[in-house]
Amino acid sequence: MSYNNALTVWRPQSKVFSHFSDMEAAAIIDKADGPKYRYFFMTLLGSGLRIGEVLNIRVKELVDGLDGFTLIVVREKKGLNAHSERLPIARELGRVLRDYCDAAKLQPNDLIFSGHSNSYRYALRMAAKAAGIQDWQHAHPHMFRHSFIYSKVSQGVHPLILVKLIGHSSLAVTQQYYAPQESDLRKAMEGQYGNSRG
Repeated sequence: MSYNNALTVWRPQSKVFSHFSDMEAAAIIDKADGPKYRYFFMTLLGSGLRIGEVLNIRVKELVDGLDGFTLIVVREKKGLNAHSERLPIARELGRVLRDYCDAAKLQPNDLIFSGHSNSYRYALRMAAKAAGIQDWQHAHPHMFRHSFIYSKVSQGVHPLILVKLIGHSSLAVTQQYYAPQESDLRKAMEGQYGNSRG
């Protein structure tokens, strides 16, 4: 299937989710209360995973292979049975998580990030407040997932690859998470968007 054919199923949707800009995400991570929360936010942003999926990852499910790091993830999909998938992650994120596990002396069966999901939600709001994020009270972990999608689309990642990375059932679902900004439209018109050339 060609790239253009893949985009023919990319239909406009009325529901669009908010995301953090690159600068906002970096500021939140910088203001996180300690390494546990900092690396948790980095994992959300760098993997596009849902909060529950990250909280269920054990040390042994961070695999350091010859071709890079991989997470063994149990996907949360509505209406479908949970199943494990292998998700490649960036080497930098993999090294950070490995070093964090080593420093915390975590064992293979330990969760990489322990604690209740509400503590991470609260920590995110506090970090967003400290970072000066507008409407910080409404910051939530899923916004990192939206940011991941926006970033990958902006980089020109093929839609079908993005659907696989994010774990959605279809391209139409992924499309709901992406709203082009005016800067994206300008880049497209100037031939600077994704893999295009002027």
